[in-house]
Amino acid sequence: MNTNILVVGDYESVIIYKTLNCDIVCISKDENFDSVINQVKNKEYKIIFVVENFYAQLKKKFLDNKLKILNKETALIPIIGIGSVLKKYETNVAKQKYQELSRIATGLKLNTDE
Repeated sequence: MNTNILVVGDYESVIIYKTLNCDIVCISKDENFDSVINQVKNKEYKIIFVVENFYAQLKKKFLDNKLKILNKETALIPIIGIGSVLKKYETNVAKQKYQELSRIATGLKLNTDE
């Protein structure tokens, strides 16, 4: 596909993005992210969305100075996956990131007691 957007995560969470003409990489919990790294090295993505339960590990791997995978212009953004919606995973990286960005944009602290 001819797109500058990559979505990374478990199959159930990322397959829907195929309909939006995004490139996707399906990974499992025990993956070492080689397939993702190869995909990113082969194509310069402007935006990489990562399902939140993989976000911290993948971010660390991408920002490793030895690999030099990402361009300075590439945005790495956490998204909520289907596992979080179904309460399979307990991470709230995407929710926290969006609350922080909303606070910066509006100056308001959102209610997080939900």
